Order: sequence, then C-alpha cells, then structure tokens
Amino acid sequence: MTENCRAALWYTSNAVIRDTKLHGIKALRECADIRIENSDIISQEFGWSVRGIVMKDTRAVSEYFMMRSERLEFDNVTLDGKYSFQYITDSVFENMNY
Repeated sequence: MTENCRAALWYTSNAVIRDTKLHGIKALRECADIRIENSDIISQEFGWSVRGIVMKDTRAVSEYFMMRSERLEFDNVTLDGKYSFQYITDSVFENMNY
C-alpha cells in the first residue's frame, strides 16, 4: 500500500498480513482478529477501533497509533509515534522499542 492509499483494509476480519509495506494514511480501521508479521507500517492513523490484533517483528511510524483499540498483543515491535495507544484496553506488549 502506497502513501497515497487512503482507506485500505477497513472492516476486515480474520486475516494475516505478512512481509508487507502498509504506507497508507488510514490503514487498518475497525478490523478484528488480524495477525501482522514482519511488516513496515507508515500510517498516521493506523489501527483505529480494532480488536484482536497480533503484531510481531514489525516496525511502525504513526501519530495516532491504535486509538480506541482492544485485545492487542505485540511482540518485538518498534514504534515511532506521538499519541499512541489512546483509550486501549486488555492489551499485552513485550520486547517493544519506542
């Protein structure tokens, strides 16, 4: 997904994203049960109102990362963000780099 992609992967459930560049401004919104592995995310509003996201071995650059989300499981994720994880619930983060 290029930086000009505006609304990729909205309302999706039960999917795997692997070895992928997610560079659209509003990638992954209102999705459920998504696994993201070994990917590169550059998305200002990534992961809003999502549930059951498992993220591993991934790099993310995002201003409002995972806002209003629940049941996040992150392992070995590098994040460069400003207002990340606002209003999240029931989440686990391991081996994170901020």
